[in-house]
Amino acid sequence: MNNRSPQAISAGLFILYRLVRFMKEGEPLDDNMKEVELFIYRDPVELERLVEAQKNDNKVEELIIKDIIEPQNVDYSVSNRSFEVKVESGEESYGGWGQ
Repeated sequence: MNNRSPQAISAGLFILYRLVRFMKEGEPLDDNMKEVELFIYRDPVELERLVEAQKNDNKVEELIIKDIIEPQNVDYSVSNRSFEVKVESGEESYGGWGQ
């Protein structure tokens, strides 16, 4: 087992833990792979930053969902719009593929 980095040590311990549980209880080896995070040491400051980032992401998602479900400042009425239609007769206004 590589013992030069904390991640390698924690991965080795996690694999050992999973093998022991497999031999004792018959639990599948690929169930709940998020448990590997229990074996990794994280600095408390880093954890606080991760929690804050997750909270900010959740706030942004809530605002986006709220704006999609209940759009604000959108005027769908036709009364305030004016349309001008200019129609020219003759081939000189065609300007398309044939020229």
